[in-house]
This record gives sequence, structure tokens and C-alpha cells, in this order.
Amino acid sequence: MITNFINKTYICQVMENNLDFNSYLASKKIDSTRFKSNERELYEKLTKLFTQMHPDSFTAQKLFLINPIRRKFGLEEDIQQTSPKSKTIFKPKIR
Repeated sequence: MITNFINKTYICQVMENNLDFNSYLASKKIDSTRFKSNERELYEKLTKLFTQMHPDSFTAQKLFLINPIRRKFGLEEDIQQTSPKSKTIFKPKIR
């Protein structure tokens, strides 16, 4: 039996990707200009994949690529803002 799908409403709606790749990289604290200039082929490949899927799916599939890229091409202002916090030393109270 062949079902005709013309003029039918689909059950699931297509998720829209309103985010561009550069703003996605900024949300992941990655400097897109340094990444693009140093790793051109990987940048183009990931851009093409990003336009074809939802950002959450992209993050889930490419998480193990995103973390090393973030370490290598992290945003400068985020690197400067993070400073090691001093650890609080707890002393036992003797009663």
C-alpha cells in the first residue's frame, strides 16, 4: 500500500536552527577568527555540518571535538577572567 504524503501535515515539526556558526562558537567560548585562520579545513567541515542539524545535536555529536578546540582557541577575555580561587581551609571545632 502506497501512502500519498502530498498536502498532509507531519506529526513532528522541523527544528529551526536560527544560530549561525560563529555565534555558536562564541557561546562555547571559542574564538572563531583564530579557529578559522589556523584550522581552515576543520572549520569549513564543522560549519557545513552545523548548518544541517540542530545546535544541540551538533554539540552532542561533536562534544569530543569541541573541548580540545576550546582549549586551543579559547576566547581571550574568558581566559583572563578566570583566576584560581583560594581554597577555604576548614578547621575542626573542639568543644
